[in-house]
Amino acid sequence: MQGTEMLKKITVRGLVLFVLSLALIGVLGIVARNSLASDDTLPPAIAQQVTHPVFMPGDDTTATVERPSIKFQADADLLSYTATLMSGAKIFVNQQPTPESFIDIPQAYDKLLGSLQPYANFESLNGKVTLTKPKELQGKQSAVMNTKGTLMFIRSDTEISQDDWRKLFNNLKII
Repeated sequence: MQGTEMLKKITVRGLVLFVLSLALIGVLGIVARNSLASDDTLPPAIAQQVTHPVFMPGDDTTATVERPSIKFQADADLLSYTATLMSGAKIFVNQQPTPESFIDIPQAYDKLLGSLQPYANFESLNGKVTLTKPKELQGKQSAVMNTKGTLMFIRSDTEISQDDWRKLFNNLKII
């Protein structure tokens, strides 16, 4: 009889320790996930003001966002940030809500693209991307994507291969 009671106590203690261990692992997992997620989000003051989906690199294997560069111009509803690609190229990202005229008259967006000297198009996981070399940028590369309620312009400080553009756009996540 004493052996059975002792076995029950050991089993109960083991079960309690097991449950506490699982709870601790769960709490640590949540804390770790939240600290990682905070790196992938906008500063709270900006996140509260943005009215459109925001695209940012999903991880640091393609591009690293320079967090201090994240700015929001409320009057223009314009979000901007700078990122560095793994190749070392700097990109300058501007995002705004898709203008109503692009929704009401789809040809208006096509006309804009035509004026930006397009030279290539590709489908990304998020939508169609057009690579351009606008005269206003003295022929430097830029990319344009209009999808999911966001109009995005990305300008590069150096020449980027179409493959690297594709990797960048396929890695963008909505936050």
